[in-house]
Amino acid sequence: GSEARALVRRNFAHYGRSLVEFVRLKKFVASGAALRVPFVEEQHIHDAVAAGRGYIILTAHLGNFELLGAVITARGHTFVTLARGADAPALERVLREVRASVGMRMIDKDEAGRNVLAALRRNEGVAILIDVNAGHKGIFVSLFGRPASTYATVAELAKRTGCAVLP
Repeated sequence: GSEARALVRRNFAHYGRSLVEFVRLKKFVASGAALRVPFVEEQHIHDAVAAGRGYIILTAHLGNFELLGAVITARGHTFVTLARGADAPALERVLREVRASVGMRMIDKDEAGRNVLAALRRNEGVAILIDVNAGHKGIFVSLFGRPASTYATVAELAKRTGCAVLP
């Protein structure tokens, strides 16, 4: 109904703002603005690094997760992001260039195994977007009262390595 259409409009407006913010990330970080963004949970990263087993930043396609990465790297924290490449090669090139320009490093999900473990062994962070459809390879959880498939990767990594998981 009309409520759903309004929600869809707000969602597209949000993604439009996020896109503008994304293409301006390099300037945002270079100007020092990223250091002025409040980062309430930063102490959890310090605690995880002090424990020496790396950490996983668990997030979703909510808010501006690209801005989160820029803020974290601007504050000197080292992490890699697990990502699926964009279907359009030109878009993938832009995404990688902008992310690299602010110090974000990417690991392609198809090459994740050893690379993620290596990052955790180096006491770095690994950012993982959890709201990805894992299909038949995943575990099913309830999402808004409906079954949704997601990967068990984060729990498996935490159990195997003892790393911290930071929401």
